[in-house]
Amino acid sequence: MQITVMIHVDKDGRECEGVAHSAAPSYANAPHVELEGAPSCPRCGDAPLRVAGFKGRPEEKDGATFAACGCYACGKHVGTLKVELLSIFGEEEDQAVLNGKPRVY
Repeated sequence: MQITVMIHVDKDGRECEGVAHSAAPSYANAPHVELEGAPSCPRCGDAPLRVAGFKGRPEEKDGATFAACGCYACGKHVGTLKVELLSIFGEEEDQAVLNGKPRVY
């Protein structure tokens, strides 16, 4: 799984073009991800910046999930969270191959 966070808020709290950061969960099933080498939160200054996706329906596109995200400390919107499953044939086909009956291709 590859997680990328695009920060769309500058240090003054204004919307900006965005800066991409890699991210990783602190532990399995963590409610937030911590940005690697990221600055502090542009809204509240919490460091290191940890973000969580907002509740709602994430957008699925080209094998990735996109969701608005906010700072885990203050809860204010800071950018977009993108989660990509690293798969050649897609998650559904991978599960069928790993857990299904043997196939001959």
